Amino acid sequence: MRELLAILLLGVLGAPPVLARPAKDDRGAFQPHTLDAAAHFVETGKVRRGILVYRGLLKKNPGDDRARLGLAVAVGSLWDCKEPLEILGDLRGGPLWSGVAARAQARCLAVMGDLDAARAAADDAATLDPGPGASAARAGLALRDGDRPTFEDALYALSVAPGRELQVAELQAEASVAWGTGDVDGRVAEVRRLGRGTALEDDANSLAGLESGRRWLDLDDPLEALASLRAVTRRHRLDPHLGAWTAEAMRRSGLLDEALAVQGRQGIRKAKGALLDGIRARIFVDDGRLDDAASLLAPLEASDDPEVLASEWYLARARGDDAAMARYAARWAGRNTSPDRTLAQLVPIDAR
Repeated sequence: MRELLAILLLGVLGAPPVLARPAKDDRGAFQPHTLDAAAHFVETGKVRRGILVYRGLLKKNPGDDRARLGLAVAVGSLWDCKEPLEILGDLRGGPLWSGVAARAQARCLAVMGDLDAARAAADDAATLDPGPGASAARAGLALRDGDRPTFEDALYALSVAPGRELQVAELQAEASVAWGTGDVDGRVAEVRRLGRGTALEDDANSLAGLESGRRWLDLDDPLEALASLRAVTRRHRLDPHLGAWTAEAMRRSGLLDEALAVQGRQGIRKAKGALLDGIRARIFVDDGRLDDAASLLAPLEASDDPEVLASEWYLARARGDDAAMARYAARWAGRNTSPDRTLAQLVPIDAR
C-alpha cells in the first residue's frame, strides 16, 4: 500500500510512474516474471507482487539496472527507504536517471528526515521531468513545510493535468489533516468516491482511514483514532507507515503492549525513517527504555521533522530535563502546522 502522509514526491497515487508496459507472448498471454510484468504489478497497486518479481529478476541478473530502479521505486513507495536510497545513489547521473528516479530519491530522503537533500532532489526531478509528477513533488514539499501559497499553486497545476483527480483529492485530504482546516470528513469521503471501482480502490480506502485516524489524534481522541486505523488494518496488510501510526494510537490509548507488538512485526521492525523512528522512540520511552529511545533519535539530531522534535521533547520530559524540553518545544512549534496539535497529546491518556 502506498501512502501520502508527509509528502507525495513520487507522484504515483492515481497515476503510477510508467517504467514499462505489460509483457505478453506471441499468443497474447501475460508473462508474470518479466521486467514489464513487475512494473505493471506496481502500477496497478500490486506493489509487493511487483517487488517479488523484481527481486527474482535481480537474483538471475544482479546487474540489471532497470530492475534495480524499478525495485527502488516500488520499495520506497512502501516507506522502506534504506535499500532504495542505496540503489538510487548508485544510479544517479547514469543513463536511467530520470524524473521518476529523482522523485523516488527525493521522497525517500524526506522520509529519512533529510529535507534539504529532498528539496535538491525534487528540483532535479522537476528539471528532468517538468510534468504532473513535478507538481506533485512541489505540493508535497510545500505541505511538509507549511507553505500554503506554493502548495495551492502546485495543486492547481496538478489538477489541470488529465487523470490526476484521485491524487489531487488525496493531497487535499492530507492538507486538511496537516493544517487542521477544511472539511476533513468531506475530503476523506471524496478520496473514497474517486477510488471506488478503480485499481487503487484499496489504497484510497486505506489512505482515507489513515487520515481519519490522524485527525482523531490531533483532536486528542486516540481511542477513536485507533478505531479508524483498525478498520483499515483489518482489511489490509500493515506497511511500516500505517503500522507506525497504528502503534502510536495504541500507545496514546494506554495499550503499550499492543503498540510494542505492532512495532515488532516483520516488515515494520527493520524499517527506518524519521517518522518511524520518532514514533518508535516514544514507545521505548513509555516502556522505560530511555537509552534505546536516545539511540534511535541520535542520528536524527539535525532533523527538523516535527515528529522527531516531538519525540525529543517527550524523551526530555521523561528525563526531567526542563531546558531540553523548552528547546525542543520551541523548535517543534516552528514546524507544527495544525492549531489542534499539541505536545501534551503525546502523553498516554492513562498517564495524565
